[in-house]
Amino acid sequence: MKLLMHKLIVYLKDRLYKYPNVRRSACIHPLVRLQKDTVVGKWSQINGPTSIGKNVFIGRNVHICEPITIGDNVTIGHLSQLVTGDTGLDGFNPVTQNCDKVSPIVIEDDVFINHSVTISSAGFKKKVTLGKGCIIMMGASVFESVPAYAVMQGNPAKLIGYVEEKNRRQAIE
Repeated sequence: MKLLMHKLIVYLKDRLYKYPNVRRSACIHPLVRLQKDTVVGKWSQINGPTSIGKNVFIGRNVHICEPITIGDNVTIGHLSQLVTGDTGLDGFNPVTQNCDKVSPIVIEDDVFINHSVTISSAGFKKKVTLGKGCIIMMGASVFESVPAYAVMQGNPAKLIGYVEEKNRRQAIE
C-alpha cells in the first residue's frame, strides 16, 4: 500500500511539474494527452483517452468524458460538459461503472464554447463534430454536428448565423 501511494505521489508531482497551467484540484486521467500550454481550471475532470491540442483553455468545473479530440486554439467555458457514453441500461456496465457504447466528439481548431454548455453524443450513437471556428453560445445543448464557422444557441442548439469572413481568425503559419 505504501509503495502504491508513493508511486501516486511521484506521478502527481511529475504531472504538476510538466503541466504548470493545470490546477491542482483538476482530475486528469493518465491517458489524456496534454500540451504544455494547455490551461485546465479548478475542479475540472478529464477522462482518457482524450487528445488535447495546443493553446487550449478549459475552464473551472468542466467535465470531459472519453473519447474526445480537441484541436488547437479552443476555449471551453466554465461548467461545461462533454459527454460521450450511452447511459441506457443496455450500454452501462455496473462492474466497471463505464459505458460500453460510446460515440466520439471531435472539436476542430479555433472553436469557442461559452460556459454552461452541454455537448453530447450519448444515446444518439453517432459522432458529433464541432467545425472549425464555430461558436457555441452560453447554455446551449449540442446533440448534432455543427458546421464550420456556425454560431449555435439554445436548447437544443439551433443555427442562428455564421461568423463573418472578416472576423474569422487567420491561421498563423
